[in-house]
Amino acid sequence: MIRNGTALQAAEELDTVVLDKTGTITEGKPSLTDLVAAKGVAEEEVLRLAASVEKTSEHPLGEAILEGAKRRGIQPPDPSRFGAIPGMGVEAEVDGRRVLLGNLKLMCERGITLDGLEQEAVRLADEGKTPMYVAVDSSVAGLVAVADRVKPDSREAIRALKAMGLEVVMLTGDNRRTAEAIARQVGVDRVWPRCCRRIRPIKCVSCRPRGGRWSWWGTGSTTPRPWPRRTWGWRSAPAPT
Repeated sequence: MIRNGTALQAAEELDTVVLDKTGTITEGKPSLTDLVAAKGVAEEEVLRLAASVEKTSEHPLGEAILEGAKRRGIQPPDPSRFGAIPGMGVEAEVDGRRVLLGNLKLMCERGITLDGLEQEAVRLADEGKTPMYVAVDSSVAGLVAVADRVKPDSREAIRALKAMGLEVVMLTGDNRRTAEAIARQVGVDRVWPRCCRRIRPIKCVSCRPRGGRWSWWGTGSTTPRPWPRRTWGWRSAPAPT
């Protein structure tokens, strides 16, 4: 819904549209797609540990892992000493062992040897999936991967925006490989990866041409706060029934 004529008039002056990936380009309903176990570790154990760490999480990726475990009949134990590691992952104690779940940066910071799983992570990211390492007591246990399906009409909608002379940018918290894989699927040429909600207003301001007008399209949960000046926001919501 357009609230007033000023917003409508400003829309005519836009030169760039920034699209949040999750829930705008994709369906916003990620699901577990892949399990890769390290040597000597069962895939079911990798998923059990990952699901346990995410058991108290409300993050969409964590919910996807938990749902994947449920579909496979895995009952994850309750974790203790849960902690989020901003920009990298989460950690918790499971069955008396310290479990890490997160990205490559987290593994490197904690000195975890990856035993060749880096190439598997690259392969999964190139397929547009989000790979996460699972480590137990300083040893890598495996990988879990989650993906969010692209909406059927996203590519055509982006093509129409570009035909109107607008530059289209995709913003996401995903790593660059995953982000660029999704961008290729929908025809987006410019990507801002690894952008958490806190830094999104800064990113919008720092990358905006002088005098340019931006429009942000996303869901309410991913909207940047505070709004950058000369940026117009469009929040998607379910249609009324």
